[in-house]
Amino acid sequence: MMESVITQIPMIEQFFLSPLGLLGLLALIPLAIFYLVKPKPEEKVMPSMRFFQQQEGNDKLRQSLRKILRNLVLLLHIVTVIVFALAFAQPFINSFEQPQNSVIILDTSASMQNNMQQAENFIEQHLGSQNTLILADSDAKVKLEKASASRVSQALERIKAVETQTDIVSALETARNYEGRLVVASDLDQTVDDRKITDVLQTQVGRPVSIMQIEEKNKWGITELRIRENKTEATIQNFGETQKTISVTKDGNTRKTTLSSGESTVANFDNKPGKNTIRLPEDNMKADNTANYVIPDTDKISIAYSSSQNSYLNTAIRLISNTELVQGQDAIENSDVVVLTGEIADEDISSQVKQKVQAGGSAVVFRDSRALSNIFEMNTTYDKRNASVDITYPQRISLGSTELLDRGTSGGESISRPAEALKIHEYGEGKILAYNIDEKEFRTNFLYPVFWKSVFSRLSEKPSLQELNVRTGEEIEAESFEAPDGSRYEGKTEVNQTGFYSSGSAVYAANLLSQDESSPDGEEYSPPGDRSLEKTRKPVQDLMILVLGVLIALELFYLWYRGDL
Repeated sequence: MMESVITQIPMIEQFFLSPLGLLGLLALIPLAIFYLVKPKPEEKVMPSMRFFQQQEGNDKLRQSLRKILRNLVLLLHIVTVIVFALAFAQPFINSFEQPQNSVIILDTSASMQNNMQQAENFIEQHLGSQNTLILADSDAKVKLEKASASRVSQALERIKAVETQTDIVSALETARNYEGRLVVASDLDQTVDDRKITDVLQTQVGRPVSIMQIEEKNKWGITELRIRENKTEATIQNFGETQKTISVTKDGNTRKTTLSSGESTVANFDNKPGKNTIRLPEDNMKADNTANYVIPDTDKISIAYSSSQNSYLNTAIRLISNTELVQGQDAIENSDVVVLTGEIADEDISSQVKQKVQAGGSAVVFRDSRALSNIFEMNTTYDKRNASVDITYPQRISLGSTELLDRGTSGGESISRPAEALKIHEYGEGKILAYNIDEKEFRTNFLYPVFWKSVFSRLSEKPSLQELNVRTGEEIEAESFEAPDGSRYEGKTEVNQTGFYSSGSAVYAANLLSQDESSPDGEEYSPPGDRSLEKTRKPVQDLMILVLGVLIALELFYLWYRGDL
């Protein structure tokens, strides 16, 4: 018999931590013997009961059962012995362990657009009592700290993927500052740089790590856009495992291209002024299914002189691709920037220049012109001195010892050292550059056209073709603008949606254009010892002890009720 019990132990271990404790059930044997050998009490038959005894005399089995039912103390003893044996065997139930803390990383980059619901479900299964939620797109941000499971669930409902690249490594590095099980809802595709995710994950040894397995992957996408003067080139790649025929549409015209697995091709398109969009069929990642770009009606910055011309500046204007020199009777009216190199004898021209700048135009005032005081009515002085001059915008250009004119104007934004060498002043709705240096040395410097290109763009506030077409994750700046989803922003803002951003003076186009982000091949990592969702054995011995106490209390109450206590 003992051998039979031992062979059953592996099966019994599925329910008890100490199966040998069930040997306590053997105590039922002496209990049964005690009740069987118990002296039979003397029976006396009362005449009034003889009739009932004769009726029951033939049913011995029923009589025995009724005897047992009447003997409640025996039943209580049997149940008590069974509960004692179960308590010694330490029964348990299988349950999922909920950790005290969870550190959750949610990848909200473009490659996770169609996997956000899966990510939310994955996180819900791994929530702890206290949770830290870290979001990873083009950078890492701590969204919640020490939050309850319900609070995290509410936050997940409001979080949407953005159309940027991924910096999952920074999120993993941030997670090292928090204790708890690490939960990663990501495709493990680091695209903002070439840091290795697996290298950082190796440092998470010592705590459980759970990583989501992606169900839906990207099939194709536009990974590069080269905007030329008259044509635009779009690179289209097939990320699927089989050959695909992909439809490419622009301006209602569709062409088809067949690509084998991993192959890419370049498609050429004619440009038109305004908004342009190239479309692919939708797949599991919509951010790279379209390429948007803007071709301005004219991207040229018009420059006009109000007096004598500067031949060196004219050469720079010719070298700069997005500037043009306008001349003629309406030159000032049609210009974006007016250059004042000397005195203006014609009062009508002076008035026209003043009104132009007040209305939002711009002016460059060379040091030999007194236009700051005569036209723009600024309080100025004219003190010449030599100084070592450095230009600080758009880059540092050292001019050495140079004669400069200190006009003594207050305010304005300096783009030089010393500050009075070059200053940009606000005037009405426009801007004025006070160009207070002797440029004899600077005008032969190869950076001379570079300087004027940046200055003309800044003064005219007319962004170049490159400035109008940006990638998600970059910044654009405007007084106010509307994003593709209808949201409104002010000032300098990082673009995180693909599409068109409209401001009062310009339209910007934003695209993902990242082969790494579009590629579905993230890093492979199998976390060691991931026990986050394993069933744990939860002992119920305390419950058995509670039941045992109740049984003893019932027996004492019954004995008291019978009068045996």
